[in-house]
Amino acid sequence: MSATLSALAMAAGLAEHWTDARQQPRAVAPDTLRALLRAMDLPADSEADIRDSHARLAAARSQARLPAMMVAVAGGRLRLPPACAGAYEISAAHARALAGHTTTDAAGMPELILPTVPGYYTLALPGGVTTLAVAPASAPPPSLLLDEPEPRAWGLAAQVYSLRRQAADPVQATHGFGDFGALRDLALSAGAAGADALAMSPVHAMFAADPGQYSPYSPSSRLFLNTLYADPAAVLGAEAVRAALARMGPAAQQALHALEQRDLIDWPQAARARQRLLRELHRGFQQTATADQRQALQAFCRAGGQDLRDHALFEALHENLAQLPGAPRSWTAWPDGLRDPRSNETRGFAQAQAGELDFHQFTQWLAAVSLSQTQQAARGAGMRIGLIADLAIGASPAGSHAW
Repeated sequence: MSATLSALAMAAGLAEHWTDARQQPRAVAPDTLRALLRAMDLPADSEADIRDSHARLAAARSQARLPAMMVAVAGGRLRLPPACAGAYEISAAHARALAGHTTTDAAGMPELILPTVPGYYTLALPGGVTTLAVAPASAPPPSLLLDEPEPRAWGLAAQVYSLRRQAADPVQATHGFGDFGALRDLALSAGAAGADALAMSPVHAMFAADPGQYSPYSPSSRLFLNTLYADPAAVLGAEAVRAALARMGPAAQQALHALEQRDLIDWPQAARARQRLLRELHRGFQQTATADQRQALQAFCRAGGQDLRDHALFEALHENLAQLPGAPRSWTAWPDGLRDPRSNETRGFAQAQAGELDFHQFTQWLAAVSLSQTQQAARGAGMRIGLIADLAIGASPAGSHAW
């Protein structure tokens, strides 16, 4: 391969060399590089093409400004557009501010050394201000987590929804699918047997108004939890759940019992039944919650901030619009004013439906506390790592995060 083609690929941000899963060195074929460069409007079919593409790329970069976000590895170097050379400042709430001047890399581009602590930062440069997402170089190895140079450990993996908990007491039953209470039971048993870890399926937030969407790999948002997995008795106490079940009536309790007896999960029916229980719990909470419980919920909502409120607002909007004939499933088909979380129409809905937003924040609180208690139980049972969460590769374009 010509050195000029390799240089153009590098300048365009293409990685020519890589290592495969078997740790064997690999190289991208020249024809593949040319095809990729052509798709980037940088033809490289001849030496003349390569010279012209280099010149156009350099000209474009001389005018380039900062993007809204830049992603890099902690402690590494970040290449910047030419217009951003000069003094910089990196600041964050979790770390000491850093200041300095950019240096120049081998290609003559300005660069700076990144913080060693992962997290989100604000980067200010002559070319503007951007968000800097600094990722760790790798996941922590077992030797670090277990504080041993050559650790030996074992664990289990489980799909949370598969963990049924048969119980005569309806307060303790799982009502058709596993939840964080059943996950806690498994963690206690595994910890007692000497396990150090329990890996679980993704538990991201789904769509409360559309229980037919139940794949954990296409969630509404990865920022929040699937509230159906909450273990209310562990947070509010068994009597609060018992009272909510009593208000639902014998027929509803029988339906929950029938769902638990099925070999397979009936997601639409089971999700609706659990949603009804969660609403009864919310109504009871408003009337009988202790001062400590109210303060804990308020603290959770404050910590969740705008992101939590936006997710709750999406859930409320989605449920409200789902009641209309021929209701659209995706927010992209909502009325124009509701497609924007900051519009006057959306703000008006949030004010009018404050109780609905409170409900969805309440269920997120139940789920988050339940999961935290499960991790505490796992560590208390002797697990040195405890829960290992799975992260879905992406989120649904119809979900709250995309909105």
